Amino acid sequence: MATTHRLFICKSFSILKKFRPDIDVDSAGTHAAIPISDEAKEYLARENAVDHLKEKPESLDKKRIDKYNLIIAMKQEHRLESMSRM
Repeated sequence: MATTHRLFICKSFSILKKFRPDIDVDSAGTHAAIPISDEAKEYLARENAVDHLKEKPESLDKKRIDKYNLIIAMKQEHRLESMSRM
């Protein structure tokens, strides 16, 4: 069976990793915030998911988007942005 390479384009990556650490998943942002916003950190702290937060956000620009066979975008603008890079 082929390995599924998943890419999440949103803050929900940490939440997913909290509940399903067995899933191989990566994340990237259309406009990665460096440093990670306090709002995002506070939200993930409330959800007890801070441990799964990446040390440094990654941008879609740094990813080989063609290597992923499943891309999950939570907003229409993120879906369109990722599709334009294929």
